Amino acid sequence: MALNTAQISAALPADSLWQGKLTVEARVDSTNTQLKQAAARGAAEGAVLLAGEQTDGRGTRGRSFYSPGGKGLYLSVLLRPNVPTHRLLTLTGRAAAAVRRGIEDACGAPADIKWLNDILLHGRKVCGILTELCPDGAVVMGIGVNLTQTEEDFRRAGLEGIALSLSSAGYPVEVNRLCAPLLIRLEEMYRGFLTGDDTPLSHYRAHCVTPGRAVEFEFEGRLLRGTALAVDDAFALRVRGEDGTVRTVTAGTVTLL
Repeated sequence: MALNTAQISAALPADSLWQGKLTVEARVDSTNTQLKQAAARGAAEGAVLLAGEQTDGRGTRGRSFYSPGGKGLYLSVLLRPNVPTHRLLTLTGRAAAAVRRGIEDACGAPADIKWLNDILLHGRKVCGILTELCPDGAVVMGIGVNLTQTEEDFRRAGLEGIALSLSSAGYPVEVNRLCAPLLIRLEEMYRGFLTGDDTPLSHYRAHCVTPGRAVEFEFEGRLLRGTALAVDDAFALRVRGEDGTVRTVTAGTVTLL
């Protein structure tokens, strides 16, 4: 079924931040790119852009996000939090906890989180999150969820054994029925963020599979190996390197070994 703003809106609370601000495009280069441009033009907080397909979907660190038409949920939301910049660094981790809960609400999938912002099922990526800060302090948060791609789809995209869709994992869900719970959990997270609620941190820690694992990680321009220890109170990852030094990783790629 195609994206339907009326159906999504009907499933949201009447006073939801997103009400009356949902826009659907059949095809865009990137929902984040388009919403950042809208933010620069003064778009209101709570604007949501959904797309049936992305031709240039973007992930973290300049990577692409595979976004075939009609096979995923691709959306971005616009937030305008009036908080100190350092607090914004926790938003991606908070969003990962919210998205994980939204997916579980919609279809029951017992997803995991890989630090910092990948949602996994059976060890494979089912969802990615990209948070970007705009020059005026606004935040655009993009979310891509694999819904109906087949193993052959991922093989052709060079993602065999790496990515997975909800349907192929045994948790099929219609796109509009996923979108509403996801937006509800995102708003719940955001309102808590503004008031200092740390509930997402507990949820994140409970479902993050990275601590305890051998990892390869980036730190100060170097690629190192070690063992992930824990997620700290700012959603950063504490890692003990092979040299015994404990480092706090706040950004960059962390690969499970």
